[in-house]
Amino acid sequence: MKEKLNKYLKIIKIEFEESIEYLKYLLEVHRFREGQGEITHYVYLENVTVLKNELSGIKNLLEIIKSMEADDFEDLESLIMHLEKQAAENVKHFSYPKAVLIMCQRKMEKVKRFVLES
Repeated sequence: MKEKLNKYLKIIKIEFEESIEYLKYLLEVHRFREGQGEITHYVYLENVTVLKNELSGIKNLLEIIKSMEADDFEDLESLIMHLEKQAAENVKHFSYPKAVLIMCQRKMEKVKRFVLES
Protein backbone atom coordinates (compact mmCIF):
# COMPACT_ATOMS: atom_id res chain seq x y z
CA MET A 1 0.00 0.00 0.00
CA LYS A 2 2.87 2.41 0.78
CA GLU A 3 4.03 2.03 -2.81
CA LYS A 4 0.65 3.27 -4.06
CA LEU A 5 0.68 6.14 -1.58
CA ASN A 6 4.16 7.22 -2.67
CA LYS A 7 3.16 6.92 -6.30
CA TYR A 8 0.04 9.00 -5.68
CA LEU A 9 2.01 11.76 -3.94
CA LYS A 10 4.61 11.89 -6.71
CA ILE A 11 2.01 12.08 -9.47
CA ILE A 12 -0.28 14.58 -7.74
CA LYS A 13 2.76 16.80 -7.15
CA ILE A 14 3.55 16.70 -10.88
CA GLU A 15 -0.08 17.44 -11.73
CA PHE A 16 -0.10 20.52 -9.51
CA GLU A 17 3.25 21.71 -10.87
CA GLU A 18 1.81 21.37 -14.38
CA SER A 19 -1.24 23.41 -13.35
CA ILE A 20 1.02 26.15 -12.01
CA GLU A 21 2.91 26.30 -15.29
CA TYR A 22 -0.35 26.45 -17.23
CA LEU A 23 -1.66 29.32 -15.10
CA LYS A 24 1.62 31.19 -15.63
CA TYR A 25 1.21 30.64 -19.36
CA LEU A 26 -2.32 32.06 -19.22
CA LEU A 27 -0.98 35.14 -17.44
CA GLU A 28 1.47 35.66 -20.30
CA VAL A 29 -1.29 35.18 -22.87
CA HIS A 30 -3.37 37.86 -21.19
CA ARG A 31 -0.40 40.23 -21.03
CA PHE A 32 0.19 39.68 -24.73
CA ARG A 33 -3.49 40.15 -25.63
CA GLU A 34 -3.67 43.36 -23.64
CA GLY A 35 -0.47 44.60 -25.28
CA GLN A 36 -1.93 43.85 -28.69
CA GLY A 37 -5.13 45.69 -27.86
CA GLU A 38 -7.24 42.52 -28.11
CA ILE A 39 -8.62 43.10 -24.62
CA THR A 40 -9.05 46.27 -22.63
CA HIS A 41 -6.86 47.10 -19.68
CA TYR A 42 -9.87 46.62 -17.40
CA VAL A 43 -10.56 43.10 -18.72
CA TYR A 44 -6.87 42.34 -18.45
CA LEU A 45 -6.79 43.40 -14.79
CA GLU A 46 -9.91 41.37 -13.96
CA ASN A 47 -8.59 38.24 -15.66
CA VAL A 48 -5.11 38.55 -14.19
CA THR A 49 -6.51 39.02 -10.70
CA VAL A 50 -8.50 35.79 -10.98
CA LEU A 51 -5.54 33.90 -12.46
CA LYS A 52 -3.17 35.15 -9.76
CA ASN A 53 -5.61 34.07 -7.04
CA GLU A 54 -5.92 30.64 -8.63
CA LEU A 55 -2.14 30.43 -8.95
CA SER A 56 -1.70 31.34 -5.31
CA GLY A 57 -4.21 28.68 -4.26
CA ILE A 58 -2.55 25.96 -6.32
CA LYS A 59 0.90 26.91 -5.04
CA ASN A 60 -0.39 26.77 -1.48
CA LEU A 61 -1.83 23.30 -2.01
CA LEU A 62 1.36 22.14 -3.70
CA GLU A 63 3.29 23.08 -0.57
CA ILE A 64 0.88 20.97 1.48
CA ILE A 65 1.40 18.04 -0.89
CA LYS A 66 5.18 18.42 -0.64
CA SER A 67 4.93 18.23 3.15
CA MET A 68 2.89 15.02 3.12
CA GLU A 69 4.50 11.63 3.74
CA ALA A 70 3.05 8.27 2.72
CA ASP A 71 3.91 6.87 6.14
CA ASP A 72 1.43 9.30 7.73
CA PHE A 73 -1.54 7.51 6.15
CA GLU A 74 -3.10 4.08 6.44
CA ASP A 75 -4.45 3.94 2.90
CA LEU A 76 -5.05 5.95 -0.23
CA GLU A 77 -8.53 7.04 0.82
CA SER A 78 -7.28 8.59 4.06
CA LEU A 79 -4.56 10.46 2.17
CA ILE A 80 -7.07 11.80 -0.36
CA MET A 81 -9.56 12.74 2.34
CA HIS A 82 -6.83 14.65 4.18
CA LEU A 83 -5.82 16.49 1.01
CA GLU A 84 -9.44 17.32 0.15
CA LYS A 85 -9.97 18.69 3.65
CA GLN A 86 -6.82 20.80 3.42
CA ALA A 87 -7.86 22.10 0.01
CA ALA A 88 -11.35 23.04 1.21
CA GLU A 89 -10.00 24.75 4.33
CA ASN A 90 -7.42 26.74 2.37
CA VAL A 91 -9.93 27.85 -0.25
CA LYS A 92 -12.23 29.06 2.49
CA HIS A 93 -9.54 30.60 4.71
CA PHE A 94 -7.72 32.47 1.94
CA SER A 95 -10.84 33.20 -0.14
CA TYR A 96 -9.39 31.49 -3.20
CA PRO A 97 -11.74 31.03 -6.15
CA LYS A 98 -13.87 27.88 -5.98
CA ALA A 99 -12.18 26.84 -9.21
CA VAL A 100 -9.11 25.99 -7.11
CA LEU A 101 -11.07 23.42 -5.10
CA ILE A 102 -12.76 22.00 -8.19
CA MET A 103 -9.44 21.68 -10.01
CA CYS A 104 -7.88 20.06 -6.97
CA GLN A 105 -10.71 17.52 -6.67
CA ARG A 106 -10.49 16.65 -10.37
CA LYS A 107 -6.73 16.17 -10.19
CA MET A 108 -7.04 14.01 -7.08
CA GLU A 109 -9.67 11.80 -8.71
CA LYS A 110 -7.67 11.51 -11.94
CA VAL A 111 -4.52 10.46 -10.10
CA LYS A 112 -6.48 8.10 -7.85
CA ARG A 113 -7.90 6.27 -10.88
CA PHE A 114 -4.46 6.04 -12.45
CA VAL A 115 -2.78 4.71 -9.31
CA LEU A 116 -5.50 2.15 -8.64
CA GLU A 117 -5.49 0.92 -12.24
CA SER A 118 -1.72 0.57 -12.49
